[in-house]
Amino acid sequence: MNEIAQGAIVSALGLSITFAALTFIIAVISLLTRLFQPKPEAEASAEAEPIAATIEEASVSEEEEVAAAIAVALRLIRSANDRQQLGAALESGRGAWWQSNRARPVIRRKS
Repeated sequence: MNEIAQGAIVSALGLSITFAALTFIIAVISLLTRLFQPKPEAEASAEAEPIAATIEEASVSEEEEVAAAIAVALRLIRSANDRQQLGAALESGRGAWWQSNRARPVIRRKS
C-alpha cells in the first residue's frame, strides 16, 4: 500500500471516530435534557417574585455612588497611562532580560 492511500485511510478513520464521538455526546445531551425537564413556568414565576422584591428594596447610598464614580475615573486614567507607555516600550526595543536569555544559546555553542 502506498503512502497516500495509507494516509487517506488514517484520515478517514480519524474523522469517523471523531464524528462518532460527537454523535455520542449529542445523544447523551439530548437524553439528559429529556430526563431532566425544566420546571413549569407557574412555579418559576412564583419563585421569582420575592427575589424581585428584595432587589428593589436594596438601595445604593450617595457615598457608594461617589466611591464608584471615583473608582471608574481612576481606572480610566490608569488605562490611558498604560496605553501611552505601550508606544514607548515598543520603541525602546528589547530589554536586557530578553537579550541575556537570547545570548545563552549562542554562548553555549561557542564553548
